[in-house]
Amino acid sequence: MIDVSFLAQSPGWRWSYSRLQQFHSCKYGWLLKYVFEAPQRKLFFSEYGKLMHELIAGVLSGEISWRAAELEYARRFHDMLQCYGPPGSVKAGYFMDGLRHLRCGSSPSAHNLQAIGHPLAIEQYVEFEVGGHPFCGYIDLVARGDAGAISIIDHKSRALKERGGRRVKSNALLDEYLRQLYLYSVPVAKRYGPPSNLMFNCFRSGSIISEPFSQAAFEETIAWALRTIEEILRETEWLPCEDAWKCRYLCDVAGDCEYATK
Repeated sequence: MIDVSFLAQSPGWRWSYSRLQQFHSCKYGWLLKYVFEAPQRKLFFSEYGKLMHELIAGVLSGEISWRAAELEYARRFHDMLQCYGPPGSVKAGYFMDGLRHLRCGSSPSAHNLQAIGHPLAIEQYVEFEVGGHPFCGYIDLVARGDAGAISIIDHKSRALKERGGRRVKSNALLDEYLRQLYLYSVPVAKRYGPPSNLMFNCFRSGSIISEPFSQAAFEETIAWALRTIEEILRETEWLPCEDAWKCRYLCDVAGDCEYATK
């Protein structure tokens, strides 16, 4: 039996959406990463996402041009090929998708992103509380539109789909990702005012998905976060993930996991 309640009592400990979500993805992986502090391997998908976030942030902040971002992307992508990841054909597809988005801002999502409004925050680190628990995170973008509406935007490599009546799995995935933005709405509302829209910049597919802020969904997210914290602090079995694909390509501590799919 492993008691992790000491983490919550540590002065430097912060909860986050990723820490809560990872617990639901793989309890044993959560234990390896946050309790045993297993070495983390570099993964293609996560390194790709970091690079795209960095370049998009650079363009939006005015530090670099779209052209400079495109050239930097092409230069650094080769290094990511050495990271653990899927077959080369998948990586090639990701390369072309990222290139289309950055190519002088010519993709639909790049145009839409610039039309959202004036940036208030870009890759901003925030600390806040949820139900008395300390949280932290990095908000990709907060923007204020011409009419004053505030939007929270998250850049996603995953090609999410607009909400649809019969898209049960797609809707569930969208709701899962929206939880992160609803958590971020706590510090955003305190600093900039209540958000009106939550958005995903799906740069690989060239689309932006926007949903109006829902008070009911916000309250459900807070309940989910507090419930998950309770589950983590009560957990005793720490069972591993049974999804071989996630285990192989999305887990950064799989190198030290005896259950991992090699």
